[in-house]
Amino acid sequence: MLNGERELPQGGMDWYFESLALCKIVAPENYPRLKEILLQHAEYRMQRKEPNMEMYYPRLDEILTYLENYDFKV
Repeated sequence: MLNGERELPQGGMDWYFESLALCKIVAPENYPRLKEILLQHAEYRMQRKEPNMEMYYPRLDEILTYLENYDFKV
């Protein structure tokens, strides 16, 4: 995803949050870039009025803040 070598899925949202969480755990230095890529993808999906994105989008900032502050080492 970071290199643009993989097409981003168009459906569902589980992959979105799983990808961010895994990146934060495995390669935290890449998290800001992945977040930027996925936020751009979220905007694209909102423009297309995709139901899965419309359900999460209003609380996306809250969800990302929770994810970014969660201590995965517990």
